[in-house]
Amino acid sequence: MFGGIAIGLVSAVLQSTAYIFSRRFVMRHKSPFKLMIYSNLLQALFSLTIIAALMPAVDFHWSLPVAVWLVAFVIFGSLGSFAFFRALRDIEASRLSSLMGLKLAVLTPLNILYVNTLPGIWQIVAIMLSIIAAVGMNFAGGALKLRGLCFLGITLFSYSITDIGAAELTRLVGVGRYSAFLATSLAYLACGAVTSLTWCKMKFEKECLLTALPYAVFWFSAMILLFMSFNLIGVLYGTIIQATRGLFSVILGWLLLKLGFERLEPPVSAGAWIRRLIMALLMIGAIVIYNIR
Repeated sequence: MFGGIAIGLVSAVLQSTAYIFSRRFVMRHKSPFKLMIYSNLLQALFSLTIIAALMPAVDFHWSLPVAVWLVAFVIFGSLGSFAFFRALRDIEASRLSSLMGLKLAVLTPLNILYVNTLPGIWQIVAIMLSIIAAVGMNFAGGALKLRGLCFLGITLFSYSITDIGAAELTRLVGVGRYSAFLATSLAYLACGAVTSLTWCKMKFEKECLLTALPYAVFWFSAMILLFMSFNLIGVLYGTIIQATRGLFSVILGWLLLKLGFERLEPPVSAGAWIRRLIMALLMIGAIVIYNIR
């Protein structure tokens, strides 16, 4: 259990860092679509490398469920990525990162429908605390645009599907301690293969590739650990752990402001930062409560 929590926390840190680099790309190149395409290309290359290294050491066999979940991951992963990158035009990275905690409001009923099991009372309390913290963290910093909220909603639903898919793919590939590495690589290789079809109508831009590289590295690393965390502690608990990225994003946002990167993180009042930190600590409380039996 502790291992799954620790892995999930590291994944949350990496995701928060990736969000900063994704906003940097979108602000520089003004194209969420390009970020999706170039990051998918890079992550497909990472995936090929890992698969090539693993194949001699694992006994993996294709199955229909694996293929179905890969298709679902490609569809909803691509849709979620585009919607998330598009939302970054209207919502700064630290706020959007914390708002991703609202995914629990979408994921919980989907997970109940899929596994046909209701969470316990303490688990429900923990889920509610995480949702309250995600909303409370964003009572400051200016009103959110309706357009940004619409893209956020698409992101939350799409990523909820991919979270369930991540857990299922990790279970289905069945190669022991390498399962998370192989499942993540198969998923992002499939995403890269599908989006590669756009290259027949796109001009390759080296600068876009280089700007997308930091995001791709941090995001792909975070996803390997996320798949691993879901496999160890389950999708719902793993997602509550991921909600701590709000805390890490608050810290990163504060550091960016201190370093003078106002374009990446618009300045907000000291009271707003204190409120965000309190809500982030509430998320940590949710992690503790979820474990109560």
